[in-house]
Order: sequence, then C-alpha cells, then structure tokens
Amino acid sequence: MKKQSKAKSLFALLAGPKSLTLCGLLLLSVCVSRAQILSNSARVSLITVSPGDELYSSYGHSAIRVLDATQGIDKVYSWGVFDFTEPNFYTNFLRGKLRYLCAPDRIDYMLYGASVEDRAVQESLLAISQNQKQRLFELVEKNLLPENRHYQYDFFYDNCATRIRDVLQKTCGDSLRFAPTDVNFTFRQQLQAAMPRKPWVSLGMNMVLGASTDVLVTDAQEMFLPNNLRDAFINAKLGKKSLVEQTTDLRVETDVRPKSYDPSAAICLVILAMIVGIFTWWQTKNKVQNWWFDRLFFGLAGLSGCLIAFLWFATNHQTTRPNWNIAWLVPSHLLVIFWLKKTPPNWLKQYFKINFWLAIAATTLFVFVYFSQTIALQGVDVLFFPLLTIILIRSYFIST
Repeated sequence: MKKQSKAKSLFALLAGPKSLTLCGLLLLSVCVSRAQILSNSARVSLITVSPGDELYSSYGHSAIRVLDATQGIDKVYSWGVFDFTEPNFYTNFLRGKLRYLCAPDRIDYMLYGASVEDRAVQESLLAISQNQKQRLFELVEKNLLPENRHYQYDFFYDNCATRIRDVLQKTCGDSLRFAPTDVNFTFRQQLQAAMPRKPWVSLGMNMVLGASTDVLVTDAQEMFLPNNLRDAFINAKLGKKSLVEQTTDLRVETDVRPKSYDPSAAICLVILAMIVGIFTWWQTKNKVQNWWFDRLFFGLAGLSGCLIAFLWFATNHQTTRPNWNIAWLVPSHLLVIFWLKKTPPNWLKQYFKINFWLAIAATTLFVFVYFSQTIALQGVDVLFFPLLTIILIRSYFIST
C-alpha cells in the first residue's frame, strides 16, 4: 500500500501543471536545439512593410522569412511584438520599461494585415550560402525560446529592424559589408524625413524628444528604420556578390501616400499667431483685459512641460533626455494661470516678463539652428516658431 501511494504521489507530482509546463519547456528546448536541417531549396528573405497611417505603424516594419517547401517550413520572424497581458503594461510603456519579444508569424496573416491597412509589402531574397541559411535559421529559432524571446525595446538602438541587422551580421561575419552612405543625418532628421505627411505628430515628437536624438548616426545605426534597413541590404555586399538577389512586391499600395511635406499644420498655426496678434492689438487699444485664451494656451504649454519633465526624469527613455524645450514649455505655467484674473498681481507680471525673455532666447537659438542646419543643443521643428510667436506676444502683453 505504501509503495502504491508513493507511486500515486509521484504521478500527481509529475502530472501537476507546473511540472507539465517545465516538461513542455524542456521539450521545446530540445526541439529547438535540434532544429530542422534546411534543404537546398530553402530561401531566406527580408520582409519590409511600408509605413501605415496609425501612429504605431508610422515608420514601417521589418521581419525575416524562412521558406523551405521541402521541409514544410514557412515562418516569418518578427521582433516588433509586445504582450498586452503583461502586468503593468501601460505603466511600463510610459516609463520605457516595456519588453518586446520575438514571435513567429505567417506570411498570409502579414499580407492580410497589410491589406487591411493598405500597406505595401516587399520581399528581398538574400543570397546567403546554405550554411549561412542554416545558421540564421538556428539563431532565430533560438530567439523563440522563453528565456531568449523578450528584450528591452529601444526605438533607436534595439528594435525590429536593428535585431535583423544584428542577426545577419552574426550569420555572415566579416564577409558582410554594408555600403557607406554619402551623408549622415541625426536621428531626428531621419524621423522627420520618414514622416512628412504627419506634421502634428511630428510636432509632438519633436517636443518630447531630447537632445540625445540630435547626434549624427553611423551607417549601421541608420538601419533603425525598416526602409533604411531594406536599402542597406540592397546595397550591401556578401563577399564579392550582392547580398540581395532580387526584391519582389508581395503587395502594392492601392492609394500611394504623399511623400511631400504637409503644410496644413504650419498654415493653421501661422493663422492662429496672426489672430492672436490682432486680438492683442485690439485689447491694447481698447484697454480690455480678457484672459480666457491665456489660461487655455499657457495651460496646454504647462501640461506639455510636465510631460517633458516626466519623460526626462521619471522614465527609462534615453531619447527624451535631456530636453531643453522645457525652457519655453515651462511646467509652472500650469499653476500660474489660476492667478490670471482681472488685474494680475505684480509677481505674475514679473513671471511673464522672465518668460518673454526666455522665449526670445529660445527663438534666437532656434532660428540659428534651423537656418544654419547646425547641431547645437537640440533640433528644431519649424512649427515651433508660430508657437513661440504667440508666447512672445501674450507674455509681453501680460507683463506690461
């Protein structure tokens, strides 16, 4: 009886959910460690999905496809996946602690998603050797293991595109050579060039992105954008031959998105600045005091400053610090607007006098940076100028 009960206890232990999970992971590890041997007909390619209309898809997507009809393999490996069910998902996202992961996909699912969002999909066939195909396949399969699949995402230095660059370099070694680019740009300039049709989004990003985005990037770092990665692969050499054999359009956009700059935001803000100027002139002439616009405008500026301070001091985002836009988007604006009454107190007038001179200094620096195209402190968005004009006009009016 004792032996029987011991056997039952052992069976219960082995059949428990934790043990079954452990056994499953061990089995998966064994399967991955003994990855399938690819046949000579296997194909490895880079998949590039064009930018979409949603914010999360504004810069496109990259993935690796391994196709081997003989072995029944057709997998698309993507490093741009995150898990909504992770604990503290939104908190981790805001604080820059969100973990991304490597996950397999199917090409038909990817094409369906691209068709829903009307995005183009290109496949660049890589001219790597059979041994290199096998090595790459084993590397990406190893990335799917639970202990390897998660990584700390970084928009510039460690994302779905840079992971593919790194995997290919590990696969090919020194035989892989990327062509040097003629001109190197900063991260901010790369982002602005990649998203000309979304000026409002670009304005928001340029407000919260710090001076760390204004360093000149290396040729390898330029591959953080999927389209840049695709172009770098097309121009790269593997030994004496081209890395990419051919590029095929798996899906073409039906409505081609404009590449030129959208001036609508600039027109709106310039008109707003002109209206504010006329309104302020009318107030001065008629000695009318009305602060509803100032409470709204400087309240929004203060909120923006609070966001900048939060991203700078309370998160792990490397790209948002230091951020000198806090000198003209001052967090304290959010508090002082409550003292904007019929007759502002003298201390409030002194506050806005200081704010006026800060805006003068910021405008002078921004004009120099923008027109000289020099890297000085921090990059500039052209849409900053009408906003600074409004700050100058209203700060001067309140302080007098």
